Amino acid sequence: MTLFLTDATQYTLEDLVTVVREQLAEPYKASDNLRTAVMYCPKVMTPREWVQACAVVGVKENTARNRMNEVRTWEKELGER
Repeated sequence: MTLFLTDATQYTLEDLVTVVREQLAEPYKASDNLRTAVMYCPKVMTPREWVQACAVVGVKENTARNRMNEVRTWEKELGER
């Protein structure tokens, strides 16, 4: 089962780590998996929380920030945020 927290207002760092781990386990490019993980995380999540969750599983800070910025920009362009 995949953890899907998009509309969550209460979550923990461990919840975010779980989403990242689940998505990185998928058989696709890591960059695509991270983008999907951002989409599955709460929209109210801060960049700092995202970077912390990614660091737990070994994703570099700049990589994490880049993937989050890409997804949040796309969501704004699509009117989802």
